[in-house]
Amino acid sequence: MFSKSALALSALLLLAASAQAQEALQIQPTHGKHPLQVQITGPSYLVDAINKCVTSHEWQGKGGNGVTVNWGDGTDDLENVPLNTPCADMQGAHAFPRPDIYHVVVTLWHPGATDAPITDWTGLATITVTQ
Repeated sequence: MFSKSALALSALLLLAASAQAQEALQIQPTHGKHPLQVQITGPSYLVDAINKCVTSHEWQGKGGNGVTVNWGDGTDDLENVPLNTPCADMQGAHAFPRPDIYHVVVTLWHPGATDAPITDWTGLATITVTQ
């Protein structure tokens, strides 16, 4: 059984994502010298979901917010993070320590009838880190 707050967050994310489904993932900066610190800056409903999150083991995944961030460098920013820790530092920002081209994929989702995730929005961005 889902908590009322979990269901309310799911409904909010679903409505926001469907209303603004064409918005692109925004990350700043998209290029620079290593080590490069980047931050997710939009769309606003994605930033809101990340900022409202604390880590949990609920239906939304460890992030507890229905957001999955793949930074493209093999790291898992939510791995080994204590429960009830704000997600913004792990999901909202990231440091790329090595020169390379990284493909960032962010997915906004909600649980389906069997708790399997249903994707509401996916954003892609390319980050170029130079020497």
